[in-house]
Amino acid sequence: MARSSPRHKSQERILQETDLYLMSLLLYIFISKCGISDKTSVRRAQVDKGIAGPVKTITSAQVPFGRAAEGFVHFLYFLFNISRWFPGAFKGSTGRTELFLNVNIIFGFAFLWGCHAVGFRPENWMIGCAFVSPIIWIDGFLWVQVFRFLGWVLAGLLFYGAVWFFQNA
Repeated sequence: MARSSPRHKSQERILQETDLYLMSLLLYIFISKCGISDKTSVRRAQVDKGIAGPVKTITSAQVPFGRAAEGFVHFLYFLFNISRWFPGAFKGSTGRTELFLNVNIIFGFAFLWGCHAVGFRPENWMIGCAFVSPIIWIDGFLWVQVFRFLGWVLAGLLFYGAVWFFQNA
């Protein structure tokens, strides 16, 4: 039987809006946390209590369908989930299943494509830095911005639809 995650409060709302956030564990510079919360600052404090070293919020955005957005990111990067490879790591901390290695698949390949497009031949250390980054998980940061943008697009479409409806009613 498939294991299902517990429901989130946002799933009871019309557009299921909640904050999608990216946190950095400063003691573990190659691990970041991507998750959802209605109050990101409270969530950061909870995570900070359960994990050694400071935890900082890198970015957060209120997005529609936040749980689905979080699930999408977790699905894409499931191979880099810490709890998958080290099930006992961070035992006793909340949200330990949302910890990921800072592996940047999308940014790394975009870097290689950009270098190829302009005729630049990067050295191996440059390629390594593009695919694995300390402190900030670049792909996670980009996903938060993508979902923020999609939220604005949805708001614009809803506004346009409302204006169209009232003009044609």
